[in-house]
Amino acid sequence: DACQKLRKNPSTRSIGVIMVTALDQPADIDRAVASGTDDLITKPVNRHDLIARIHALLMARSNSGSAADRFLNYIGALDRGTR
Repeated sequence: DACQKLRKNPSTRSIGVIMVTALDQPADIDRAVASGTDDLITKPVNRHDLIARIHALLMARSNSGSAADRFLNYIGALDRGTR
């Protein structure tokens, strides 16, 4: 499983993972959490919900905020451009 490999490697363990899946049964969610995912979103994906989850994950994992701020500014601009 890709998520477990990320978590086992010290150089990639802090990468945020949001799993996108069509599976929504409690057992499926339990497996996703056990694999090390930070968040899970089910299909069909609502664009605004996904952006909100990415934002929350970046803020939770941000130390300096600089890279996260740049990404969030990009996402905000992208979001404004698609309305």
